[in-house]
Amino acid sequence: MKARNGLRPANSPYEFSVANKSGDFMAVLTAKESSRSVTFNLAEKAIVVLNNEGEKMFEITLAFTEKGECKLIVNKEERESWQVRRMALEDLMFRGQ
Repeated sequence: MKARNGLRPANSPYEFSVANKSGDFMAVLTAKESSRSVTFNLAEKAIVVLNNEGEKMFEITLAFTEKGECKLIVNKEERESWQVRRMALEDLMFRGQ
């Protein structure tokens, strides 16, 4: 969030932050009198990513390769951590102002 806030023009009417709520954490966009967020919820066997309305966007599970590497699985496909972050946060951080 710090890096993204650094990209804002001077006197921007919006700001990004991270908040904790009941064991979840949220990426939050605050603009004037409104806000939007993406929530990361640690479920029993997955991390569930929720949009601003609380609807599930996708879930992330983990798998280990034969070499002992930890892989992220989203929609039955291996993903790199940057891909998962992009999937979760791109709309909030770059299209939501």
